[in-house]
Amino acid sequence: MFRRKKLLLALTLILGLAIGAAGGYLVQAKLKPKPKASTQKVVKVTKSSSPAASNKPNATTTPADPEKIRRVMTFLSANIGPRPEGKAGEKQAASYLLTELEKLGYKVGMEEFVLPSGSSSQNLVTADPGQSSKYTFFVCAHIDSKSGSPGANDNASGVAVAMAVAQALAGMEPRPRRSVAFLFFAAEEQWVKGSEYYLQHQPPALASVRAFINLDGVGRGRRLEALAAKNYPKLWKYFAVANRELVHAAVSPSYFHNRARPRLDAARFMWAGVPTVSFSAYGAPELPYPVYHTSHDRPEILTPQIMVYLGQLIFSAVIQLADSE
Repeated sequence: MFRRKKLLLALTLILGLAIGAAGGYLVQAKLKPKPKASTQKVVKVTKSSSPAASNKPNATTTPADPEKIRRVMTFLSANIGPRPEGKAGEKQAASYLLTELEKLGYKVGMEEFVLPSGSSSQNLVTADPGQSSKYTFFVCAHIDSKSGSPGANDNASGVAVAMAVAQALAGMEPRPRRSVAFLFFAAEEQWVKGSEYYLQHQPPALASVRAFINLDGVGRGRRLEALAAKNYPKLWKYFAVANRELVHAAVSPSYFHNRARPRLDAARFMWAGVPTVSFSAYGAPELPYPVYHTSHDRPEILTPQIMVYLGQLIFSAVIQLADSE
């Protein structure tokens, strides 16, 4: 009898320990540890698409809305399709983006310019109602694609991420102290003509530009490259801090010599003396067919999560830049 009591007592103790451990595991699963204090600015982003229309100031949304990214990317690459410079597809894309930006509350300028072929293309430039326009920070992506290519990665992905950041900034309270403007260039695939035209016709405004953030081919891969980040370490530190404290994406900063003919809008801004970082994605599994500048550059080959990471990174870093001295 005594041995039986000891056995029952031991079993009860073991069972109690098991239940306690399971309970502790469930509590840990439900309760996240209190985060460490961050130097990043805490911002509030309303669900409203327009700053003036918000009636729920305490509601929040992600700074890189995956649905916004998917919708814009799909419309450009699947609904419109190829968007070669000076052609109907490029013009339709510019008109679509103009409408979407105006819905978000942005004032948008359209700059039309003539290409060497005699046809015309158009850039879009937003005006941000920040508290001060003394300095401006640009977020940029090119609208066009190669002829015959739907251009999902090159560059509907970059446009979609920029539009998601624009949406988040439009719903942000309080506004950044400095202006954040969005540039959507045409004719990038035609010797980078859109940014060339802009820089030739905006010399006074260029003096106030403190940073140029370019998004080009950001939709397919597991890692992000930050081209020219090592050229401008003071600019890059804002992205490095945002990534370390908030986003945790795989990002590789690199140096850009920028000696050959310009192949990116970022290259022209670097030549103009503007601190620049140009993002792209890489590291996706190999496909049995070429994608770059081909008819295979379609939405189904993209890796959406990398675009969400990048949108969060751009938003987090840019609001810090726009509030810096």
